[in-house]
Amino acid sequence: MFGRSGKIIMAHRGASAYERENTLRAFERAIELGADVVEFDVRKTADHVLIVHHDEKIRGRIIRELPYADVGRLAGRGGFHVPMLEEVLILARGRIGLNAELKEQGYEADVAALMGAFLDDSDFVLSSFNEASVEFIKGRYPAIQAGLVLGKNFHRGIGRVKADFWVPNWRLLDETLFRMAEKQDKPLVVWTLNDRRKLKRYLADPRIRGVITDRPDLAVSVRRECLLF
Repeated sequence: MFGRSGKIIMAHRGASAYERENTLRAFERAIELGADVVEFDVRKTADHVLIVHHDEKIRGRIIRELPYADVGRLAGRGGFHVPMLEEVLILARGRIGLNAELKEQGYEADVAALMGAFLDDSDFVLSSFNEASVEFIKGRYPAIQAGLVLGKNFHRGIGRVKADFWVPNWRLLDETLFRMAEKQDKPLVVWTLNDRRKLKRYLADPRIRGVITDRPDLAVSVRRECLLF
């Protein structure tokens, strides 16, 4: 995926400024708005179904302790559908790249195997805040690109993690991090940028490989204005 030229625009949990995040509607909208990649969150239910959902809980219940049928019922009460990972792969295949963020440890191999069954390795990346998950992916599946998400977990020792790229929150961007990324040869994909000023600033920065945004249409427009393809 990072072999492609130009700046990469990732739709954060789909086009989440316009549709409910992590839903098929949000992913379809991201495709319509011209995003290069859909970023989304993966969890696993008690009966081993891989689903797309950000929070650990749904309507107060812990997802990893629930079968998928119960997750579906609880989501239905809230008026939305929690898709299985397979549904997302079917929707996206041949249409848009994918960045699956693993929210917990223990199911890295399941996600890699399922995504690999539907997509070429060049059509998706995996990412996580969990350093152990990134290390597992790179150890078991070296051909799959894996990114380390940086937020509150950021520390100076991240260079020891065998990630292919880093995904820092924009507030972490300073000269120290830029120097570390350059020294480690790590592309940077920044989250989450939703206003024109920040998008223009970071899309125009040659040290930034891509951005994650709730508003992929705005990011595409800014990229076009800056001729950053």
